Amino acid sequence: MSLTYALVNSSRGYTKAELREIVDDYQGLGADSFNRKFDRDKEDLRAMGIPIEKVKTPGYVGDDNADPRYHILPESYRLPEVSFTAEEAGALALAGRLWKDAGLGSAAARATSRMAENATGTGVGFTDYEPRLHTSDPGFSDVLRAAWDKKPIRFRYRDAHGVDSERTVEPWGLGTRFGHWYLVGLDQAAAAQRMFRLSRIRGTVAQRPGTYDRPQDFSMANALSVLDPEAACQRAAIELSRGHGWALRAQAAEIEEGDTVDRLAVDYYDVESFSAEVSALGSHAKVLEPASLARSVAERLAAARAAHDVPIPVLQLKAGHFVGRAPATDAVARALDIISFVVARGAPTLEETAAHFGLSRRKLEAELQMIMMCGVPNGMHDQLMDVDFGSGTITISNAEALAAPMRLNLLETTSLLVGLETLLQVPGLAHAESAISAMAKLRTAAGDFADVSNVLAAFLDSAEADPHRDAVRAAITGRRLLSIDYYTASRDEKSTRIIEPLRIIEDDSRTYVRAWCRTARQLRSFRLDRVLKLTVLDEGFEIVPERHGDDESRLFTPQPEDQVAVLGFSQRLRSLVAEFAPERQGTVADETLAEVQITGTAALAGMIAHYGGELRVLAPESLRAEVIDWLDRAQGTSKQNRS
Repeated sequence: MSLTYALVNSSRGYTKAELREIVDDYQGLGADSFNRKFDRDKEDLRAMGIPIEKVKTPGYVGDDNADPRYHILPESYRLPEVSFTAEEAGALALAGRLWKDAGLGSAAARATSRMAENATGTGVGFTDYEPRLHTSDPGFSDVLRAAWDKKPIRFRYRDAHGVDSERTVEPWGLGTRFGHWYLVGLDQAAAAQRMFRLSRIRGTVAQRPGTYDRPQDFSMANALSVLDPEAACQRAAIELSRGHGWALRAQAAEIEEGDTVDRLAVDYYDVESFSAEVSALGSHAKVLEPASLARSVAERLAAARAAHDVPIPVLQLKAGHFVGRAPATDAVARALDIISFVVARGAPTLEETAAHFGLSRRKLEAELQMIMMCGVPNGMHDQLMDVDFGSGTITISNAEALAAPMRLNLLETTSLLVGLETLLQVPGLAHAESAISAMAKLRTAAGDFADVSNVLAAFLDSAEADPHRDAVRAAITGRRLLSIDYYTASRDEKSTRIIEPLRIIEDDSRTYVRAWCRTARQLRSFRLDRVLKLTVLDEGFEIVPERHGDDESRLFTPQPEDQVAVLGFSQRLRSLVAEFAPERQGTVADETLAEVQITGTAALAGMIAHYGGELRVLAPESLRAEVIDWLDRAQGTSKQNRS
């Protein structure tokens, strides 16, 4: 923060030696440590959309300036002037709401509040259809940055057959379709264009030296449009216990019934996704062939079991929706946004400012205390910001250099531009014209990032043909009852339900129907891929606010008979935590701890097997022991198959 203030506030700039003396964070660092931190700070500011420029030292003669000065050009910092109508601001807010992960979700919120103060309270929202986008796949931000900067990357990749290899790729773009994120680029070893699913990347994504040119006619949307999930279809032979695995039975091309087990022939398109589904059935499912699928199931079960051998951390949980510590760049960006907001408003109240940024009063006061300490350390009076909020109103003086809103960075532009383009795919969108005009203005404000949608694209599943989805949508529009034969994974059983459908929720790779279940007399979320049979009934229903009022974003409805458990989520699964509506949360290293309600041991154990080492039970010990026993029995079945 002090580095930003110093470099924006000085037209002459500072040398590295001068910055080392005046910036608090550099005090006491050795030469090598200072150089590394200064380079990291420059990259962080660049990621925030604030490039640091080099200028020659005044009076220096020659081309090789050994001691350049650094500053931030005002035009590189400031957001171009842009104004949105209330309807356009509402479209921006709606586009931001598509993102359900902390990274792009918070980026969208920051960008919207910076550009369109009238985006709050517009009343614009989703009604019959609510799409959600996630970017929890490993390396998303690293791959996006490399694609935009045209930097080659290297990573370990597991292909559709479960085989690992090292890949060096020139990334051209990222996109999501059929619920999965994909990277398209030039595979240097193959010397040809290839598509990679991000969820199959293992470990970290490392940038390689050099740059490249992206084909001028490349469009990520075009690359996604030719994606055919059935092109890689394979057939599996699976033994399944009688009375279990109803969802798998519904997918089967053939079923050969036996006394205690049935033999199924099931077509699948991705070994990783399908092995997760089979693993969730535990000892009730045994893969006979192919070997690649059997191996993937065994590895997934082994990873889930091994995760429970890792020592349990101290469970320090707090109430509320804690999502871990935000990156330092987010804190700096918010502080700069607060300064701009306060200076523009003159003297806003603490309550008004806290509401605008979605902060508690206590958190806002802490942010203001941090801003109060910023400026040019040890500088003169006119080099320090003066912050006063003791009377309940906020004033910030001597901050003219930071008074203009900060320009958008790559993630902020991506979240809104791609969000708006995705929003236009929503069936029957009532705000299409506002979204289109908002997109045009956003491209003007985005500057160098205006063409990011050529590099990143998203396709909603709603754009794909699906008979169940079309029938549900018609029932929602016509307020007609649905009769469904439904598979309940928590009890591994099927049942018939009469439901009053309210809206479709498309969440990552899954589509849900949010409905009032007349059987359970409760609001429930039903996965469309678990609907075995669906019939639209002649009987209609009326909306009753007391029964149908449902403004919550969670998909899982806790039940009175549920058990309380503390689960540990990997960093990649962090976006999943909120869906469980946890009472208390915490973080230890890269693991998110959450106290949640679960429907039973079998359901929980199946979910843990599904995620293969990225989810584990931490407490209570009795439930943890039951899940470990379930996993041991499942591994025994898997080992029988491989022997």
